[in-house]
Amino acid sequence: MKSKNRFRQVGWIVCAVALSTVIAHYDRILPHWWHSYTGADGTYSIELPASPSVETLHVPIDGGGTRDVDFVSASPTSQTTYSCVTFKNDNAGNESTDDVLASARDGSLGKVQGTLISEKKITVGGFPAIEFQAHARGNSLLDSRIVATGSHLFMIAAVATQPGDREARTVKRFLESFKILSAKENR
Repeated sequence: MKSKNRFRQVGWIVCAVALSTVIAHYDRILPHWWHSYTGADGTYSIELPASPSVETLHVPIDGGGTRDVDFVSASPTSQTTYSCVTFKNDNAGNESTDDVLASARDGSLGKVQGTLISEKKITVGGFPAIEFQAHARGNSLLDSRIVATGSHLFMIAAVATQPGDREARTVKRFLESFKILSAKENR
């Protein structure tokens, strides 16, 4: 009888330890709850690994004035943030697409005090884009795509506060989920 009780006690202890571990690390163990988001103007959609927060920011621009920027973000863990920033491309037709993408990349790196690790040219929905990875302030790691359409710039970014916090599969799914919905609005 005593051995049965001890066996039960050990079983309960093992279950309690396992449950405590899951609760303490649920954000790393359990899958994210993915949410689809479509831009207010209907030009794009993206999947985020947590409930999105949506804001319109008024960002100062060189030479004075401000620019309205749509900012969608989600933080599935306290160590990671996923965002999509959208704004009108004021330089459409005035600069080459390569220059626009490089300027957006450099501005993004400047904001996060980033150092470029890698970069490649890609296309997204038939539009020119760049994908890059950078070290950012602190010890953060930034994965980003910037897409230039005729009228908009889309900056999609995943930030992990420590390289070990980066979830490669989540980053890949997030970046690849971005879709241009209205090519007409983006020309």
